[in-house]
Amino acid sequence: MGDTAWRSHVGLLSSTEPVDSWRELCWRFFVYEGHSHTGEPVEVVFAVYLSGRHPAVRVAMVGFDGQPVEETSLLESMPVSAGR
Repeated sequence: MGDTAWRSHVGLLSSTEPVDSWRELCWRFFVYEGHSHTGEPVEVVFAVYLSGRHPAVRVAMVGFDGQPVEETSLLESMPVSAGR
């Protein structure tokens, strides 16, 4: 996983073992339980692009209600659906 993305978020994780992972198109997603910068419980989601020597890594923090908790760097990802 991208060192910069991991290092900047590892302190927010409750564990370094993901609670979920899956693949959609050219992205691999890893979900970790954690907390936001303000202390509220969140899921920290890493999205790793599965192409290239140095793949892009994006990170998002999502509340247990499924809503984004903080603005993060998933803006460059493409919308995907497991049903396609």
